Amino acid sequence: MGKGLHHPNGLIERIALIGGPGGGKTRGWLSIADMARKTKSDAQFYVIDTDFAVDRMLAEGFPKLLDDGRVHIETPFDFPEYKAAGEKFRKKMGPNDWLIVDLMNHAWEEVQNHYSNEVFGKSKGDYFLEVRKGLKDTSKGFQAFEGWTDWNIIKPMYSDFANGVYFKHRGHTLICTSARPVDRGSRGKQSASPKEIIQTFGHLGFYPDGEKRTAHNVHTVLLMQQKDEETWVMSTGKDRERKRHVNTLLGPDDGQFVKNYLIKTAGWKVN
Repeated sequence: MGKGLHHPNGLIERIALIGGPGGGKTRGWLSIADMARKTKSDAQFYVIDTDFAVDRMLAEGFPKLLDDGRVHIETPFDFPEYKAAGEKFRKKMGPNDWLIVDLMNHAWEEVQNHYSNEVFGKSKGDYFLEVRKGLKDTSKGFQAFEGWTDWNIIKPMYSDFANGVYFKHRGHTLICTSARPVDRGSRGKQSASPKEIIQTFGHLGFYPDGEKRTAHNVHTVLLMQQKDEETWVMSTGKDRERKRHVNTLLGPDDGQFVKNYLIKTAGWKVN
């Protein structure tokens, strides 16, 4: 099993950190990488940085990781580059390594842009603007691709990428994504959020943004929020076969996510 931070039973983690800007999502997985450095683990971190923020976070908050060389970053601009980065990293990964996508919901947005550019010759925004201008009856509203056969192509395109992120490598997976409010709906009206979303994430009030299977593809969903300048809050949305914690406080110490979740809750050990 090797030195450093690891699960004693060799379990593979698939974790989603959700929340708004400044909630501590990127800092959470960087704290795992930093603990791997401190414990001289051989774990490598392969990062698909769709938010173009990791370089800054490393330089300003985790400079020792720059010299350590265990964080490998690709910054894709479009969906084909997302897929290429995922395929490149999967070939390199071992059982102690982590594949990070920060932010995963950007990939869901970019596959739609890629489809629109390929099929209609223009970005999704331009295409929907054109369709909206030609829409005479707006009484039923207008939603992106809603009811169109396009989704039958877009979803498999995205699944090829997502399945590679979650399942087609030997290591751990951690994705960051924005959070969407749970909508319980108004009385007499159908809820905007599916029943299973309300059942699983109603206690949080938020669920993972992006493609709807995101919550199914991971074992763990944690909501990350900043309470004040010195305090962050981590709340469990779901955690297969583990105790659910709500409102676990994280201090300014960069190792708090590792200590409060990986070690305290998930049972990881340092040796």
